[in-house]
Amino acid sequence: MKMIASLLLLALLTAGCQSGTSYNNHYRGSTPHVEDDVFVYVPESDRGDIATARAESSRMMDSVAVAKRDLDQEVQRLSLAEDQLETTGDEVDTARESLALARDSNEARREKEVENATRQLESARSRWRYGESAVAYNELRVDQLESGVALAKLRVTLADARIEFAKAHAVSKLDRPEAQDVSLPDFQACIDEHEARIAMAEVDADAWKKKLELRQKALDSRREASAKAEADAS
Repeated sequence: MKMIASLLLLALLTAGCQSGTSYNNHYRGSTPHVEDDVFVYVPESDRGDIATARAESSRMMDSVAVAKRDLDQEVQRLSLAEDQLETTGDEVDTARESLALARDSNEARREKEVENATRQLESARSRWRYGESAVAYNELRVDQLESGVALAKLRVTLADARIEFAKAHAVSKLDRPEAQDVSLPDFQACIDEHEARIAMAEVDADAWKKKLELRQKALDSRREASAKAEADAS
């Protein structure tokens, strides 16, 4: 469900510049776009800003790849944490059985065996509680990184919009009839919209960071409690 929610959010965030408006053949689909049959007339001397914008787009695409890699690694860590929690749950069950056996043991050694089995059970329970917090932390981290992937993709979209603006700006200087149909304000409006979406997504990113800090504190607390219980059981 969280993945679906993230995809829906990304779909909403990427819908703003796509109003269905098109101007002659200078827009591809509904997003402002300079067609190649017009852009071909732009001299190399006027393409410097376009090259810069394309380099930025390439850098943003690399950032998406890094964000996806980090997400994949965290998904793997979550899977390991879930497996460890299941193992620890089995250890709790085993410790319970050992305590039940201790309570039925010879009366002469029952008290000592029950005391030891009780400590072992509490140690196993403490490890399970720590594992539960670790899973919760990893789940939140996955959610945060999914949001990070979505934000990285928005930045690619913005970079691509800036490429189109640079192309439109270069085309607008041409002394050709087709150039008169290119509206720079439309291209700028699309950039402004993408920047607004990114600003909102960055607010969400800050919120994820604060949530993760709270989860980290809970995890640290459980880790300390587990270490103490482990020491008491030894």
